[in-house]
Amino acid sequence: MDCKICSPRGIQLSPPPPSTSSPRPNPLEFLARACKPWISTPRPKIGATTARTPTSFEEKEHPVAAAAVRSAYARLAVEVEEAAAAAELGPVAAEEGAAAAEQRGAAELGPAAAEQRRRCICDKASVRTVVGDGAGGSGGRSGGRGGGRARRSRGRGGRSTADYIEPYDVENWVDVDDEDGAPQNVETIFPTSKEYEFDIDESSSSDDDLSTEIMGFMWMQQYHRKRTRDIAMAAVMIGTYYDTYMDKAPHRVPTVSGIEWVHETLCSRTACYNMFRMSSVLFYQLHDLLVENYGLRATRGMTTMEALGMFLWVIGAPQSLRQVEDRFVRSLETISRTFDNVLSSVLKLAVDIIKPKDPEFRTVHPRLRNPRFAPYFNNCIGAIDGTHIPVVVPNDKVVQHTGRHGYTSQNVLAICDFDMRFTFAVTGWPGSVHDMRVFSDALNKYGDKFPHPPAGKFYLVDSGYANRPGYLAPYKGTKYHLPEFRSGPMPKGMKETFNYAHSSLRNVIERSFGVLKMKWRILLGIPSFPMQKQSKIIVACMAIHNFIRENDMADRAFDMCDRDENFIPMPQVPNDEGDGINTQAGEEDCNMNAFRDELANALYNKS
Repeated sequence: MDCKICSPRGIQLSPPPPSTSSPRPNPLEFLARACKPWISTPRPKIGATTARTPTSFEEKEHPVAAAAVRSAYARLAVEVEEAAAAAELGPVAAEEGAAAAEQRGAAELGPAAAEQRRRCICDKASVRTVVGDGAGGSGGRSGGRGGGRARRSRGRGGRSTADYIEPYDVENWVDVDDEDGAPQNVETIFPTSKEYEFDIDESSSSDDDLSTEIMGFMWMQQYHRKRTRDIAMAAVMIGTYYDTYMDKAPHRVPTVSGIEWVHETLCSRTACYNMFRMSSVLFYQLHDLLVENYGLRATRGMTTMEALGMFLWVIGAPQSLRQVEDRFVRSLETISRTFDNVLSSVLKLAVDIIKPKDPEFRTVHPRLRNPRFAPYFNNCIGAIDGTHIPVVVPNDKVVQHTGRHGYTSQNVLAICDFDMRFTFAVTGWPGSVHDMRVFSDALNKYGDKFPHPPAGKFYLVDSGYANRPGYLAPYKGTKYHLPEFRSGPMPKGMKETFNYAHSSLRNVIERSFGVLKMKWRILLGIPSFPMQKQSKIIVACMAIHNFIRENDMADRAFDMCDRDENFIPMPQVPNDEGDGINTQAGEEDCNMNAFRDELANALYNKS
């Protein structure tokens, strides 16, 4: 039989060619092994003339597999009977009897019925069966035992007919009996995705037919499993897409829109400073600068004024994104995207504004001209220190970011001049890292951007740093911090006198950090943004800090520091973690130590 089983995608499956290197396996054994996980009932006796009716479990769970095994066992019984008949009559007589039976059956049925007998049609929704009934005859290829199969029903002196039975559901499988009540053999044709015709070739071997049916069955099982998985995945994707983009809350109509609230706030001097941490004049200046030079653009639903007001309100008050969502009546996605856009523009501003005004440091700051410090500190160009910014980090980063203060933080290195402007900053280091390590890495990694002191100039550093050329550190093991001098006796001796003057000048970096954190309250505890975004927020706050200092000398926070040079808005915990660590005498420069001794002697003798 030349049976073609086509897949739903038009792929024709044909029996595999016989192997030349090893004997071809028995397809019946192959089918038994393949169907063993699905069919666990005993195998019928060979030679039985009736096909076993599948159990209810097989019908419901694995109807196609049950039908395939039933057909295979019926084939095996017919082959055994044919082999027995051939053994009794001999191969020549058996062939002659089979041919004669075929001719008699065709003559009795007529051309139309014979042709109909040769064809069977199956569609995708049902299984068609062909039943052969024949009461007479014995012998022939089928053995003549109570009627033959539609495909190979041959017998001597008997009559064989073939009728189509209407399609039926495999789950409602029933036996088909003849008029005498004897059950008949049933052959199952595998269903496919569309209707196909199968031409029956009497000369083909039963092994090839069975191999083709097995291949079709196995292919269809794989195809249906894959289709089920694809449908399930598509359903999950559609559900996720719907929940994310389609299932929107009802549109809210605000009583006061975001842009209206921004304009109302700008009209009140007190409300503008409390909400945006700057005057309305400075707000408009910053807005125009970002729009003209640093790429701040309006979107379809939000103007640049509203975006900048929202950004300053978040980092200044501070406010969570959900509070901003409620105030501006925007979605969280819109709020987050707008915040990132303004942050990107401010970071571009930071590149141009966080740097020294004069890279050569040719002028002496008025503060250094004070008789208390002049002329000994005329070559001082600024101060260096680190500060800890509390942040929220993932659980696997908690230990790394927990410093000596007991909370997770970023260790931020900064340099400032005596105008309280930041001239350099490095963010992103965990809070447990020592200041000297951050400083050394900044020199190596950002050497081309670091504002190195020219020859003869120096920065003031605390006791956590080494006393090296260009970086003047205090005496270690001696009273140093200003609160210690204010609450105790006046400095005594050369070292205490020098440390008192050194601390009075170096506190400019502490006052700068104090104003920065007092103005931009988000730095008191940055929410759970991504770690890289947290670092960007710190730099953005420093950039706006410099912008206010350069353009509005009458700012309230800076005025308090200008009126009292010892005023620190938010005092920091003294940083003594470096005492005796990374600052051993071997790491310090002897020439810088001699220069420090010279300054200490001059200050002590002057007092």
